[in-house]
Amino acid sequence: MDALCCNVLLIDNNDQEIKEKFNLPYIAKKTGTIKKSKLNNKFTYNIRPGCTMAVKRPLIDILMNYPAKTDIPHDAYYWKTALLLDKAYYIDEPLVRYRIHSENASNPTASTVHFVKKKKDRSEEARNFCKQIQNFRSILNYLGINNHSEQKQLERLITFENYRISFINKETSTLPFCLMNIKYYQSLKMFLGDYLCRMKGN
Repeated sequence: MDALCCNVLLIDNNDQEIKEKFNLPYIAKKTGTIKKSKLNNKFTYNIRPGCTMAVKRPLIDILMNYPAKTDIPHDAYYWKTALLLDKAYYIDEPLVRYRIHSENASNPTASTVHFVKKKKDRSEEARNFCKQIQNFRSILNYLGINNHSEQKQLERLITFENYRISFINKETSTLPFCLMNIKYYQSLKMFLGDYLCRMKGN
């Protein structure tokens, strides 16, 4: 275990629990059990708040000594590296009260309001995701980890983001893209936002 997170209880400005059901991995059943998180199709968007995270010193040392620079947020950096190393765990219990203000940069609704982004912004978002995934591939190489399944999964995610750029810009057909790639999207709302952007052409 290199990284351990807990679930959160979302509250508003008045300390009241937010009842809306967000599509977030850190709001789950309250079983109190410790579970392992696995690398999956949603790796690109798999984020845990830094305030819920405990990280072991060896993982910190690895990333502190990693020679390449990165603009990945530190909490995502540690959590996703632990996922790749198969050493990421979470406590299925909300141990943190997480206040959501309407202007919060980390407001969970911000990541799901995909309809407002234009074609240029969406394409740039996908390119940035590609860079981040390439960075994690480099970390695996730096550590001398040549696990075929992890490398293959990261390669599929990069391929998806490149497909996504082509889809948004009408460089690939609609139906094959939907059938092949819908499972890689963060949410159905994100896909619909891409589709609408494609149709509008802006």
